[in-house]
Amino acid sequence: MHTKKLNKINKQIQRLFLQIKTSCLLLLLLAINSVANATDIQASMKVSPEQCVAMRQGQTCYVSVELSWQVDTPGNYCLYTTGEPKAL
Repeated sequence: MHTKKLNKINKQIQRLFLQIKTSCLLLLLLAINSVANATDIQASMKVSPEQCVAMRQGQTCYVSVELSWQVDTPGNYCLYTTGEPKAL
């Protein structure tokens, strides 16, 4: 009688672990799908002015620029400069 109870409990535990593993796998697949969708986002950006003119050739150019961008998918986005780890 005691052995039957233990077998029943073991089977229930195995089913529970299987359900947990399945749930974790589904969550992982959802996360991967979200990352894949993030790379599919199409965006366009406009910078103005397009040129910066210095007083003399080779001199540093200082200018205030306006960035505007548009995406099809609403969301929170960060803008990075190439080679910089922090967002602007």
